[in-house]
This record gives sequence, structure tokens and C-alpha cells, in this order.
Amino acid sequence: LLAIGSGAKAALPALLKRADAATAHLERRARLYGAVATLDPASKEVADVLLAAVGNPDAGVKSAAATAIARLDPLPHDALTKLVAMATTD
Repeated sequence: LLAIGSGAKAALPALLKRADAATAHLERRARLYGAVATLDPASKEVADVLLAAVGNPDAGVKSAAATAIARLDPLPHDALTKLVAMATTD
């Protein structure tokens, strides 16, 4: 999908749904987080899914989401706040 470039944005809603699924394995979630952040780094929907994942109790999910958040451009203000809080508490 990433090789397709902006044409892959049509797949974004389905990817976001899968990335947000609690049943997805960590490796799959991490790849999906990276993909959606790369496909549309300015998307509010992408930021919302990633910010919700930062609140997940699983450290692997948090880390994968935080890594993907770094790809967002522009970085939402609430993302920076959550990342700073995560860095000081987790």
C-alpha cells in the first residue's frame, strides 16, 4: 500500500478499523500504525486512533503508537501532551 502512495488513501478507513481492533496482534498493530501515519500524516482520524492507542495498558501497543505518532505532520498538540505524560509516567 505504501508503494501506491496517495492512491492508497482510499484504504485508510479499513486500515484504521483494523488498527483500532483490540484483537489484532501487536506486530500487526505496529505495522498498521506505521502505515496509516505514513499514508495520511495530517489526518485527524489517524491521530485519534494513535492517541487512543497510547492509552492502551499494553506497553508494546503504547510504544508502537508513540513511534507512529512521530510520523504525524503536523503533530497535534494533544499528541505532544500525551507523549510527554507517557515519558514521565511509563
